[in-house]
Amino acid sequence: MRASLFRSESRFLDALFDAPNPKPSAADKAKFGQLASLYTSFSQTFAADMLDLCISEGCQTIADPFGGMGTLGEAGRGRPINLHLGDISPFAALTGTFRTAGSEEIRDSAAFIKELSELIEAEDEKAFFSQLLSSIGAGTETATQHVLQAPTEPEHRSTAISIYLAALSRLRLHKAFAGSNPTWIKRSKAAADHAATRLAVEQTLDAAVVYANGLDPLHDKNRTSVRWAALTAEAYGPASLDAIVTSPPYPNRTDYIRHYLPASELLINAAGYDERALRLEQIGTPLIRDGDPQSVLPASISQLISQIRSHPSYASERYYYKGFLYYFSDMATALASMKSWLRSGGLAILVVQDAYYKEIHIPVADLLTDLADAQGLTLVGRRDWRVRNMLSHLSPHSRRSVANRSLSESVIVFSK
Repeated sequence: MRASLFRSESRFLDALFDAPNPKPSAADKAKFGQLASLYTSFSQTFAADMLDLCISEGCQTIADPFGGMGTLGEAGRGRPINLHLGDISPFAALTGTFRTAGSEEIRDSAAFIKELSELIEAEDEKAFFSQLLSSIGAGTETATQHVLQAPTEPEHRSTAISIYLAALSRLRLHKAFAGSNPTWIKRSKAAADHAATRLAVEQTLDAAVVYANGLDPLHDKNRTSVRWAALTAEAYGPASLDAIVTSPPYPNRTDYIRHYLPASELLINAAGYDERALRLEQIGTPLIRDGDPQSVLPASISQLISQIRSHPSYASERYYYKGFLYYFSDMATALASMKSWLRSGGLAILVVQDAYYKEIHIPVADLLTDLADAQGLTLVGRRDWRVRNMLSHLSPHSRRSVANRSLSESVIVFSK
């Protein structure tokens, strides 16, 4: 049996105290941020620091089951690790594939997409991208499903990167329709013309090549795989992971699939999936499911949900409390799964953020610690950072209800 982790707990806690802020930095925005929003991402310096911390504690097999924008994958490029990324969003799964690909692979795919796009004659962007995806090589819904579900497999990788560049291009094209609230992106009724579509593709390909040219080389012992799937207990084998480094969804009603809607719907439709069904599976989905979960939650969470449900504001009982009930019930299941995946002595590093419902503070790190304790995980460290910008600052009503509200983003570390 392998030795337990935390051979020196004080050294581990010192390393956690010295960790960089998880929020994406100016450097992140100047690199991958030129291609896609970093709203669902932590910083690359933080990701690299956490990977080095894991490696120093003897971890080699590491997973991020909420892969998001693939930051952990890019941070791990130069490290000798066996890394597994997963996400319920097909766009996120392809992002992880893209950020862990070889620079030459990205440049080759960009040249391929440029060649294909020059041959397409279409009146609007919908027809353009339909023809482009058909030309890339996936062809049928079944073939596209296979590529998206295992995009890092050798036989799928180049096709997956090419599909991703098409999805990125549509995201760039529709950026003007995003609006000011990143939790929810409206579906545009307009369809861009051929010239605007071609320009968006060209700009995306140019930016992708610049990004590829700045990537660190891949370590010859780096092994990274990506999967597109909802999180289930069967995602990884029992006791198969040394560590988990991830940022699970926050309880702020963010629809992570719709946040990248122009790209997501292109991929979901191409793979023949039902968008609403997929969105319903997200942790803490803002959609209403059939029936309430029957999870037994710690008293701290049950009391909070009751407080939200009885709040006098509009639709608290009919709608809003359900989102928090879904979120914490889903996270209870996720934490139970994480415990089963970790070997004895393995660690789980989670980045989470507090929230508010009206004037009610939701101390997410505290509540997930209660959940983890109920699942048999042990808290070994925590670090908090003050959040300077938050969505509630956009609302005059929210600013009035709690004039000096303050949120924290936290890194909480558990061991099995």
